[in-house]
Amino acid sequence: MKTLFLFIMLGFSAAAHATSPERIVFNNQPIDVLLQAGQERAIEFPEKIQVGLPAQAMALFDGLTYVDNQLFLTLANDIQDHVRLIVRGQSGTNYIINVRSVTEGVDTLPGRVIIHRAETSSMTDATQPERKRFVESYPALTRYAMQALYAPERLVNSNYAIGELGLNRTPMMNFFRCTNHSTACRSLRVTPVAGWQATHHYVTALEVENISNQPIEIDPRLIRTVTPGALKAATSMHGRLLSHEQGDKATTILVIIHTEPFEKLVGIY
Repeated sequence: MKTLFLFIMLGFSAAAHATSPERIVFNNQPIDVLLQAGQERAIEFPEKIQVGLPAQAMALFDGLTYVDNQLFLTLANDIQDHVRLIVRGQSGTNYIINVRSVTEGVDTLPGRVIIHRAETSSMTDATQPERKRFVESYPALTRYAMQALYAPERLVNSNYAIGELGLNRTPMMNFFRCTNHSTACRSLRVTPVAGWQATHHYVTALEVENISNQPIEIDPRLIRTVTPGALKAATSMHGRLLSHEQGDKATTILVIIHTEPFEKLVGIY
């Protein structure tokens, strides 16, 4: 397989919720979701959804939107009983959500609710390969890494097949090779930031800093690896870094996808 190199200009807000999400197991029974008036909660489902709500109930919400597998809810005011939402998944599953309000006297609710299927619930054979293909595609893995680093937590789709890894975060020189046309080996300092492992691939996010007084192009073809063919894709937020005097403009994030652990890929044992 040929190595794929991509340059993508990305921008994300760095805000994120610090509170751990609430996790609920779906066993074909109605699910109670608590809301405080004026506080948005994101509900993440195990599949893409559509939402049905009686017209008279819409006035109870300041915000009700859904995107892909996520539903965002904000109550306008406290409600006496509950509001029932019918959430239909693309597999045909109906999720019954009973929205109930709580007073401000309770502890702050997590901003995110994640709904999982019960272990005994069946997943169709057609669904499993689709999820596997998603996490194994290079663009999807790169997007996951970028969102995990920069996006608000509510926009990061958790995935059972991607796990975070510990990394040696020691800065490295010589991550890139030098050529007659590039001084990357002595101009670019590379620091591992975060790493993940999918089913067959590793994903590593690297901070790349130009420490020279000259602008320099980032050429993924110059990445130095121990095993030929182990590096599968490289995506940089910026293709050119200014001199180190330019501060943030001298630094970018590079995400690489590879088939060996990062330490083995670059020869750190």
